[in-house]
Amino acid sequence: MDITFIVNRIFADCGLSTYAWNEKNEMHFKATAWTESLDSLESDKTILKELRERWSKQNMPVILMEDAQVYYIAFEDKTSIFYTIGPGTNDYLNVLQTGAYKSRHGVQIHHYFINKVNVLKTINLISLIYYLMTGVRYTELELMQNNQQMQEVSGLDAQSYQMNLTKQEFIRNPYAFERDLLHAIATGDLGYMDRPFDNDYMDGMGKMARENLKQMEYLTVSTIAIATRAAINGGMPPREAYNLSDLYLQKTELCTSVTEYQMIMGLAVRAFIQKMNKLLAAQRNADYIERCKEYIVQNYHHPIKVEDIARKLGMNRTYLSRKFSEQTGITIKDYIIKKRMEAASNLLKYSEDRIADISAYLCFNSQSHFGELFRREYKMTPIEYRRKYKTIEFISKS
Repeated sequence: MDITFIVNRIFADCGLSTYAWNEKNEMHFKATAWTESLDSLESDKTILKELRERWSKQNMPVILMEDAQVYYIAFEDKTSIFYTIGPGTNDYLNVLQTGAYKSRHGVQIHHYFINKVNVLKTINLISLIYYLMTGVRYTELELMQNNQQMQEVSGLDAQSYQMNLTKQEFIRNPYAFERDLLHAIATGDLGYMDRPFDNDYMDGMGKMARENLKQMEYLTVSTIAIATRAAINGGMPPREAYNLSDLYLQKTELCTSVTEYQMIMGLAVRAFIQKMNKLLAAQRNADYIERCKEYIVQNYHHPIKVEDIARKLGMNRTYLSRKFSEQTGITIKDYIIKKRMEAASNLLKYSEDRIADISAYLCFNSQSHFGELFRREYKMTPIEYRRKYKTIEFISKS
């Protein structure tokens, strides 16, 4: 495995200092903006130690928070090379915050700064790389769930927060944000999920509280409530919507940082949009299936090809065939034959048309082919069927 390429690729994609360490915590390779100086993971090995300890406990990509703003991510590959990414931050640190960070970790770089990179973006990148390297797949939600207690790491300055909502501090979220979110969820707009839930984005949503952590708490809860309402209005069964809402609201109880609230809010919105997208796709598929059936009923006495139906509906032939089979349990071809058999049975009972004419009218290749399919469906020949049911109809009418 080309460790150098991997480290350089991660650094190029997210802009955060990236290291590869061996089992003795000796640096194998690094990619960082500080090529001639030591970043915090080199100047203060306690961070690496904390990441190692967490990895040994959960054996999956680690997300470690410091001061509720700075984060690190780490994972190990199959050859026991340990990769660390960070520090990164969801919001720019001011001069005092940066100075405190440098002092705490012995960073001697004069014009030092920590890159602002949304943690969800970094998690997405690392989950992909981890899967490609190990074959083990983790979703954003799984990584979040297993790193919920990321603040409870000895040696890092964790911040605790008790919910203390006051009615006076609440300021309503702007209607523009609600409108966009309602529309995105109601329509299952997957493109909306690409919008970053970082601090610049949050600033445009209105001020709901004076203190940042409480602002994010309010904003996360109200966003989940908006998402739930939008999903129900869009057609999601209320029980499903409320269950999804409860799942993410419960997760907010464990949040102790702005970053954690941002991640939970982003994951909740993504979950609602993805679920609505699938629901609406299923509804569209059901509509296509009904239109497909209607076309067959109206045209079974004409030659019908699946290609013709797909073209009429503006769909891909293969996709239409697969969805039709999934929802009805039979192929389009078999459905066409079924409808022609139903029409044939009615013509045999209620008309005097010759069997050869019925066969030709319903577009069968030959009378013998028609007879074979009819016998398979009704367990008797067309002649036998006519004799049996013509008699019954005549007696019942008499």
